Amino acid sequence: MEEAGPTGIATVDMLAPEEVCPPRGEVIKGSTELTVSDRRRHRRKLMRIRSKRAKNTIATDLTKDKKAAMARVIRMAHKPGSNVKVVT
Repeated sequence: MEEAGPTGIATVDMLAPEEVCPPRGEVIKGSTELTVSDRRRHRRKLMRIRSKRAKNTIATDLTKDKKAAMARVIRMAHKPGSNVKVVT
């Protein structure tokens, strides 16, 4: 008895995607399939990402504020009649 599959196609084309390339990372689940521990793990991951992002923005904001303040002082020092002296 012959197979019902097409004869002019390579065997790789008839394989499922998981059989051709192994899946990366974890298996994707729907929102109804998630367990309590899965939801908590996902929430902790999001909180970790958000806290890192917040720390980075705070650090960059402080340096930008310092640079902006120094630029203002230097501009005031260059105005005629200014008593501001920049010491570096």
